[in-house]
Amino acid sequence: MNYDKGGMRLLSIKKRIQVFRVKMLYNTLNKPNDHLERFLVNFFISENKLKMGLDILKGITLKVINTIQNEFYRNACKAWVEMDIKYIPPSKTSINNLSIYENVLLKNVEGRVFTSLNKVKNLPRTFDDLPFPVLNRSLEVGFFIRSLNSALDRITYGIESYYVKNGEDRIDLKDASCKTLYWLHMDKVEITLPWKSKWENHFANLEINWHLVWKNVHNNMLQYKVQSRLWEFMNLNFISSFNLNRMYNTSNLCLQCKMPEENIFHIQIYCPVSIRIYDKFLPLLNTIFEIELTEKEIAFGLDITDWSNQRKEKLRNYIFSIIKYTIFKNRCSIQASNEQKIESIFNKSKKFIIKDLKLGFELAKKNKNITKFKEIFLIENILAQYQEDTGVLVFNF
Repeated sequence: MNYDKGGMRLLSIKKRIQVFRVKMLYNTLNKPNDHLERFLVNFFISENKLKMGLDILKGITLKVINTIQNEFYRNACKAWVEMDIKYIPPSKTSINNLSIYENVLLKNVEGRVFTSLNKVKNLPRTFDDLPFPVLNRSLEVGFFIRSLNSALDRITYGIESYYVKNGEDRIDLKDASCKTLYWLHMDKVEITLPWKSKWENHFANLEINWHLVWKNVHNNMLQYKVQSRLWEFMNLNFISSFNLNRMYNTSNLCLQCKMPEENIFHIQIYCPVSIRIYDKFLPLLNTIFEIELTEKEIAFGLDITDWSNQRKEKLRNYIFSIIKYTIFKNRCSIQASNEQKIESIFNKSKKFIIKDLKLGFELAKKNKNITKFKEIFLIENILAQYQEDTGVLVFNF
């Protein structure tokens, strides 16, 4: 699943193989009719119920494709259908030899493909037979033939092409890379998102823009290890006293504040120690961008709709993400009083920010990109000031 949907872009070998097979079929379709490879692929695919070769890719359903005897080409054609690849015929003549049954090009008024009427003789078989005359037929057969004839008028013709849909857009297979097809294919996979319903139930009165939330998590201002921890928290994929208590009836006390955890969100949003740490950083956060700290910001960060112009909001999210990372990382490791924990995590967070800025600054100097670094991290010299005469950063917090 892609980053903007809460995934980690882990690859599915099965889906990649399916995409490669689809590209192979498309490339074969574009070879000359007398090409040896096209001849062989056409031969193996044609061993099916309708005896159709590569034309089977022009809209024939899985019901027929499942009858292809060769396993490799059966699976390749199934991947083609599963990716919902559409075909636009240039004219009726170009599809005259196609079967009108089990073909998505020809659908009734309810949007269903036609299946042949069993034991009824003298019926149309291909598009070349349409429109078909309605002779002395029973009411049922006459209605069926009229439906076929009227469905023919609903076919859309144009420049011959094969395409996949991406929302309202069409992506022609000739322009689509394997990478593009892979992610479009993955987007069609139905995946359960238990974390999503838990967050939305907890914040029932809030409208959560998940695209923006995951963009904050995978903000390239942050180190990967920080992104990873934020991802873990957003997916609610971590051990907590609350979860352990529900599973094993163990203690429900937060290891950081020693208070009962009321829910899975406790450590970041409701833990008194975490809240005190946020309070200690509020003067710095409000100097960057002054706004009331809310539970929504603690959970998801500020919504960034314009990444080019909302520079202060991005910087505030950067600082707050590091604070949450440091709290999350040290939530079980510091054995001390709450006041000592607050001071310790506060100082660890500051040290992390300073170290991270130093690292980013050194990389910017090496890549001769100090101007961009200043635009992103040194807004109004709130965090640090670059001294051009000495070439060093002087921190202001």
